[in-house]
Amino acid sequence: TSLQEKEGIMCEKEARISELSSQLQKHVTSLQEKEGIMCEKEARISELSSQLQKHVTSLQEKEGVICEKEARISELSSQLQKHVTSLQEKEGIMCEKEARISELSSQ
Repeated sequence: TSLQEKEGIMCEKEARISELSSQLQKHVTSLQEKEGIMCEKEARISELSSQLQKHVTSLQEKEGVICEKEARISELSSQLQKHVTSLQEKEGIMCEKEARISELSSQ
């Protein structure tokens, strides 16, 4: 009887081990599936990161072009202001000469 009891206990333990092994296999499979999903997400993140870097680089290049154009506009604005000042000075001289001519012609 003792041998049969031990054999029964062994069968129960084997059944329990088999059940636990099956549960463990399900967990392993679930983890592998989750790992696959994580790998897909990491690949997508990497792809999006690469695209974002390209956009950032493009924006930086455009910003550089804008800065160059702003510097050129500032330079041209300065030159224009010099010409305006020069024309205003010449206009002042012309007004003085016209006044002088008017004064001389009235004498």
